[in-house]
Amino acid sequence: MNSPLKILHVMSARRFVGEAAHALDACEELAVRGHAAEVMVRAGFDVEAEARRRGIPHTPAWMESRFHPIHDLQDILRLRARIRAFRPDVLHAHRGKDHWIAAAAL
Repeated sequence: MNSPLKILHVMSARRFVGEAAHALDACEELAVRGHAAEVMVRAGFDVEAEARRRGIPHTPAWMESRFHPIHDLQDILRLRARIRAFRPDVLHAHRGKDHWIAAAAL
């Protein structure tokens, strides 16, 4: 096997459907294959609860759909801190807002 990778997913969905299911399934499958995978999720919603239920390492954040300068900045700083601590090889953003938060955090 090649060297294990570290993958950090960014998933702002509230409900556990479609792309959210894909992100958490990917985290589990990557772990089975010897990689480290985590996810940054929207706090207080279904995806966070499902990550917790599955034992997937996760970082809760605001990740509101609409523009909210204070919460968005907090999310950028929270993601930046997680990136510095976890040092992922791959940062996988799934949704529109996830992409610009990830870009600003790098």
